Amino acid sequence: MSYQDPLLAYLPDRPTGKRRRAKKRSDLNTDAPHADTWHKQYQVYQDWRDKSSTLQRIRNNAHRFQQTCDAVKRGLQQAQSQIADQVDSSRDAVVVALKQQLRAARSKLRRALQQQQQQRASEDCLGADLAACSKCVRGSKQDSQSFALGILVFGALAYVCGSAPWMLPGLYLAFASVALPWRFQQFYRKRLTFFLLDFCYWTNIATVAFMVFGSNSPRFGTMVYALADGPMAAALIVWQSAWVFGSAAHCVSVLIHLLPGLALFAHRHFPPPASVAHIRLLNPISRGGEGQDSAGLWWSLLAPVIFYAAWQTIYWFIVQVCCQQSIKKHGYETSYSCLAKRAAKTNNVWNRIVRQGCKARRICMFGAIQLVFTVGCLLVFAPLYHYFFLSCIWQVVKFAVPVYYGSCYQCEKVPQHQVVKAVQSKKLHISLTADAKLATSQPGLNKTNPPQ
Repeated sequence: MSYQDPLLAYLPDRPTGKRRRAKKRSDLNTDAPHADTWHKQYQVYQDWRDKSSTLQRIRNNAHRFQQTCDAVKRGLQQAQSQIADQVDSSRDAVVVALKQQLRAARSKLRRALQQQQQQRASEDCLGADLAACSKCVRGSKQDSQSFALGILVFGALAYVCGSAPWMLPGLYLAFASVALPWRFQQFYRKRLTFFLLDFCYWTNIATVAFMVFGSNSPRFGTMVYALADGPMAAALIVWQSAWVFGSAAHCVSVLIHLLPGLALFAHRHFPPPASVAHIRLLNPISRGGEGQDSAGLWWSLLAPVIFYAAWQTIYWFIVQVCCQQSIKKHGYETSYSCLAKRAAKTNNVWNRIVRQGCKARRICMFGAIQLVFTVGCLLVFAPLYHYFFLSCIWQVVKFAVPVYYGSCYQCEKVPQHQVVKAVQSKKLHISLTADAKLATSQPGLNKTNPPQ
């Protein structure tokens, strides 16, 4: 059933067409409506307005709409305030982040500047260190003179060997008369006096004695030749003797092992010319090695072994019995202690064999190995003694091997020694600078504790 508003029952029907025009003419001719009629109609309207459910629903809807609008307005206001708060907080966060980034950039820039300053300071220090190192690494005029002298000695020796080998015995005697006293003086100053008891010095003394006093004894010459060109010359290879031209100690050490055998080789195979035959040292009555049939095995093998045994016994008696307490007390170096340290550094099979057991066993093993080495070298010397071509090859090998070891020492070890020397000088300079700063910062320290 359709709902009909009761107000419509009191309203007149809507006029149409003719009725509207007739009504209009009648309204013009009639008087104004009565007041009671309009009052009643308004009263009816008020009753209807108060009692109408439609209007009540409209009011309720309008109220709810008003509430909705207010809620929406409040929501918009809250959202606007939240957005403003978020914008403020985000703006504060951005500002804080920018400040942190700026602070980090400043610290990074400060560190970069400090690093740059430190790098410049380190470069300056490095330049100073390089200058100091260059002063330490750069050799002195004395080193240059020593190197030039070593080259001249080598060249002169090579020239004499090629052009006048008969002069080698006299050249060796001149060398021995200068080098052996100089060696004694150097060893005495460096507390290495017991090195003068080594086998090489005994052989040099025997060679000098043969050249000066026993040149008419071929058997003695055979024994000395076997010792000089056998175990003593082989020591150049076994002990890796380096012919360093700039070091007088190295040159003398190599020549002490090289020249005796070379001089006796020339003494045996190269007689002097007739123009100098009257010189006794150059033209002995019978050259060492002549009459080799009479020398035989005894003088080429057994006599050198007896000479080695006698030397070893005397060396042991002096070093291990008579002077042992003095060596320990004063800290003298001996060949045995030096070779023991060298073997301990390499830690080879010989070191493991020799340095086992008690001290007496180590000494016996050391002497036994030296005896085996000496006998082996003497056995190898036998064909060298009888064949000139093999002896010439051996002389070339004696020259070449020390030169090679000297080149290795010059190119590999000398730079390392110079760097170590520079580092030590830098450490000494730093320590002296620190001591000077400490002394300036504490002036009363030097007064209370003056240096001794």
